[in-house]
Amino acid sequence: MARLPVAFTPDLWHRDPMERLFDSLLGFLVALVLPAWELPPDFADVRASFPHALTEVRGENTFDRWADMRGAGTIPVILGPPDDALALMQRYRPDAPDADTPSVDEILAAADAIDFPAEMFALNRAHHAAFVAEMKAEDPAFVDELGPPDVWAAEIEGDWPDAPVTASTTLTLPYHWQSGAPHPRVFIAEVTGSDPTALPAHLRFGGWNLNPAPEMHVAAFRHWAAAYGAVPVAMSADVIEMRVDRRPATREAALTLAREMYEYCPDIVDQGTGTLSALAAELMVSDLWYFWWD
Repeated sequence: MARLPVAFTPDLWHRDPMERLFDSLLGFLVALVLPAWELPPDFADVRASFPHALTEVRGENTFDRWADMRGAGTIPVILGPPDDALALMQRYRPDAPDADTPSVDEILAAADAIDFPAEMFALNRAHHAAFVAEMKAEDPAFVDELGPPDVWAAEIEGDWPDAPVTASTTLTLPYHWQSGAPHPRVFIAEVTGSDPTALPAHLRFGGWNLNPAPEMHVAAFRHWAAAYGAVPVAMSADVIEMRVDRRPATREAALTLAREMYEYCPDIVDQGTGTLSALAAELMVSDLWYFWWD
């Protein structure tokens, strides 16, 4: 089941600097006294093989610390509480298969050749055609019932919401997805570099189920950074959260963006908003974007 953003309203964007310093110091002290057994058993081993420095903070201080770490020669990215951070770092564990893992430079070079979102659309249509061809021999009736992608697109767009849409005002990874309580320990990774759009390459993110390959993520990040000032803030093994400087200004622009997002991450509609119009309405009022893959 999708972990949808919790409707919290703490003022994470504007806080007194001394208060932020106090909270950071308190978070550091809390991390020191928390018992080691709260970390997953293999966390220390995986952390030792993870190539990026980690910083611990309390959940409610996570965004402030992330903001303070920007522009210091590294790219900060919130990995979430220990279990979420560990799930992302697993690809670096000593016994993980890495013979076919492309290098950061290879992933970035592959991203250079991608025309996003056109290539994402074409890739999805090719996957659909291959699936239909495979299923046609097994169950022709199912294929007939399935219908073509253009029919799906018309059905999934839906009507524009009548009621006002509430904007997401905080990140999800620093908070428990059911109770909304802040996690006592949240990890932020510091990736060497200055280009946040390269994070999927540095973190080996993607390439399973409907989650695109790392180079497609990089291409998407680049496209949305140019169009909306989108910056990745948090990434776990199956979640990406971004902050944007510019929202789509019209319904048409918002629907175009929603279609791009759906091709990139169908779960945010199929297991989230339900329609593209509902997603588009959220995009017009929110500065935070949320992606999740099952």
